[in-house]
Amino acid sequence: MAEAIHAGANSEDPDAARSIAAADAQPQDLLAAQAYLFVCPENLGTMTGMMKEMFDRCYYPLLGRVEGRPYATAIAAGSDGRGAQTQIDRIVTGWGGGGGGG
Repeated sequence: MAEAIHAGANSEDPDAARSIAAADAQPQDLLAAQAYLFVCPENLGTMTGMMKEMFDRCYYPLLGRVEGRPYATAIAAGSDGRGAQTQIDRIVTGWGGGGGGG
């Protein structure tokens, strides 16, 4: 899913968007972005552990530095994805995210 979204985002400009795995994302990567698309599966009603680790690693270094940046999510879920969506919304709201979500 993430690869298809990335290909679409870069269909006219190959440098329009970067795709970074949650395991590899660092605070400086998120600081360099103008907007975010968080893509993950929902497992047992929550975002995956790798996505949680990324937010744990990046949350405090970005706090007070990314206010108002838009974000969206793409969640693959066997049900409705609300658990993962709620978690991501809560974290990004703490950053002062500019709205978005699923």
